[in-house]
Amino acid sequence: MARERLTYLLIAVFLWVCASRAQNAPSPPPLPASEPSTLGEVFRLTPTGTWEVLDRVKMKTQNVGKAYKEKRLGPELQNYTIYCEGEASSVVFKPGEAQVLAVRLLDPSGRLKHEPPGQVTQMHVQDGRRFLTKLELPLEARKYGNPTPGLDSKNPDRLAWSYQLVPRQTLPPGEYYVLTIVSGKLGTVAPKHFTFGVAGP
Repeated sequence: MARERLTYLLIAVFLWVCASRAQNAPSPPPLPASEPSTLGEVFRLTPTGTWEVLDRVKMKTQNVGKAYKEKRLGPELQNYTIYCEGEASSVVFKPGEAQVLAVRLLDPSGRLKHEPPGQVTQMHVQDGRRFLTKLELPLEARKYGNPTPGLDSKNPDRLAWSYQLVPRQTLPPGEYYVLTIVSGKLGTVAPKHFTFGVAGP
């Protein structure tokens, strides 16, 4: 009898935890009928139900400290940080707005992978620049819309998919960075860098 009561108690606790997670999970609004128009570009969902492309930026490196050697006869190493110019993004989620992003990418089954972004990275603002931090916040990627052929010139049958990207937790106020990887010229891999902001109350 005691064992059965313990089993029922554990089941009840499990169901309560699942219900709590479901209540805390973000519930994005319905997506607009149109899909992102450009491969590899990251968009945000506006309050009017349209897509707004995020700021595309150029990332730079800045040396941190002096060069050093891990071994006496080893190569000289240098720590560095990654940043972009400007204190703030022009694309900003206001308080209360649904934090929903979207991107269109080629099907990842091809030779060159085109996986949707799995996280956003928080940025630290200092001296007119935004620096990447080590704080990465996960995104949940969900396919939506219809697969579209013909966007890969070398493989017209390859499909392109649109992905809805939703933070697993509400992003706090601040500046954020998103990276996408797409095919460049001559089969190379070309990164695209984007930023956006979340306004405080």
